[in-house]
Formats: sequence, structure tokens, C-alpha cells
Amino acid sequence: LAGPGPEEAAAGATTALPRGGTRAPRVETERSGPSAPALRIKAPFPVGNLPETAVRQLVCTAAYAHHPTGRAEVTVAGPDGTLPAARCED
Repeated sequence: LAGPGPEEAAAGATTALPRGGTRAPRVETERSGPSAPALRIKAPFPVGNLPETAVRQLVCTAAYAHHPTGRAEVTVAGPDGTLPAARCED
């Protein structure tokens, strides 16, 4: 959540995720399937009002970190509730 770094920012990268805090979201595997495993991101910040781009950042980062094709169903949860499951290609 600390990014983008100076070089990334200079290249035009931005983030829609909230700044601050030292706790990173936890990613857990909920179940595994041959085509698309299910992942759950537990964020230390409220997720209900996150912009769509922020949710997509979390979903796609977790999906591609888990598998090179990015094929995973990802649920994002925070202290204020859980968002509907999403896929990076959605």
C-alpha cells in the first residue's frame, strides 16, 4: 500500500488505495479449484466506499500474485463489511 514509489510515480503510476497505516492487507486462500482458486483479502481499512479502481487494484494484484494468469475469484473484506467476489478480468 506504500506505492507507487518515486520511479513508478515519475512513470505515471498512481494508486486509488488509502494512504497511511502500517498494516498490509492479508490474503487467504478460501478454496482451490483447477480453473480459478478463491482468495479473500482482509483489509485493515473500510472497503465499502473504495473507488472501483482501488478495488480492482487489490483484486488484480492478489490474483496475479497468486497465479501467473491472474485467474482467481477475489473477495475484499474490511472492518465495515465484504464486497462481492470479483475477478481481474471482470
